[in-house]
Amino acid sequence: MENIDLTPEESFSIISKAIANFKLNFKETAKIFLLWGWVLAIASLSNFIILKILYSREVSIGLVSLFNWAAYILIGFTLMGIRKK
Repeated sequence: MENIDLTPEESFSIISKAIANFKLNFKETAKIFLLWGWVLAIASLSNFIILKILYSREVSIGLVSLFNWAAYILIGFTLMGIRKK
């Protein structure tokens, strides 16, 4: 590797470009991590609800609970969509 003498302005420019490049790459890959987070949260919640329904003595109460959670999730996604606009 060659030793290149850079002025402080050139060094700052190189560092700024590297930081901007990192921010761009991070924004692109962050969506994947958010997607996996939501998938994991929904899978965990649905697993919990299904286990509660299977092991509860009164299945009708479990089904009502399941429909309530589904309604809460749909309302939440609707509100998030409205806020983003």
